[in-house]
Amino acid sequence: MHTSEELRLLLDQSKQSGEIQESEHELIENVFQFNDRMVKQIMVPRTKLSAIDVATPQDNILEIVYNEGYSRIPVFEDNIDNIVGVLYVKDLLPIVRRHEPIVLSKIMRPAYFVPETKKINRLLRQFQRKHTHMAIVSDEFGGVSGIVTIEDIMEELVGEIQDEYDNEVPVVEKISETDYRVNTSTPISDANEYLPYPLPEGDDYETVGGLLNVIYGNIPEVGDVAVLDNYEFRVLQRSRRAVELVQLRVTADEERELEPGEGLDM
Repeated sequence: MHTSEELRLLLDQSKQSGEIQESEHELIENVFQFNDRMVKQIMVPRTKLSAIDVATPQDNILEIVYNEGYSRIPVFEDNIDNIVGVLYVKDLLPIVRRHEPIVLSKIMRPAYFVPETKKINRLLRQFQRKHTHMAIVSDEFGGVSGIVTIEDIMEELVGEIQDEYDNEVPVVEKISETDYRVNTSTPISDANEYLPYPLPEGDDYETVGGLLNVIYGNIPEVGDVAVLDNYEFRVLQRSRRAVELVQLRVTADEERELEPGEGLDM
């Protein structure tokens, strides 16, 4: 009987010898990591959450559903931390056909809540038992951290699942020999697969955006620049709450001091 560490060593040796392909190695490695990952590591954060107010007028409901393009949309009352249900878009169709009034409070379904720290392998089993596809993720104070779907979980095993309605956006776009454009919602581990030098990973953050928060200490403005190790970071796009797009420029082979922050505590 082999330990998981021994199996991983055999897996790496098989990859290096060419006995298994890169894609096969990645899939098996994902299986090893699957049981250890928590919901907060794969969820859609609240800053990117699409939701609808339970008091939304009928005409606006249809507009929101059309613009968002999702099959399930969380419904809140007063504020996003008070999720009261989930709208299944398919439930709207018979109402629209009959030209009946749309009352969200009457057609929404119960929301399923899970904590940030729940293991995704257990959540997958609960999704299967409950025949549901979405959960609202709660933080330790009872607020909403984000949402997680069965698709998010499956992507941890097999990689990004692209459907016919998705607009594929590369997590890292190489725009020159020294410049890379990175979506800040990209996990550090994913970004490092495309970058010439790895970004530092830390216990306090999972994504490129989380790393930026540590570097800057606040939400920087478009055009703000900082330097860490082998990269110059330049903010390209931000919302009111967070940086959304950043450009990384390779500066030198040797490590450089962090600017303008205090230094990165790993």
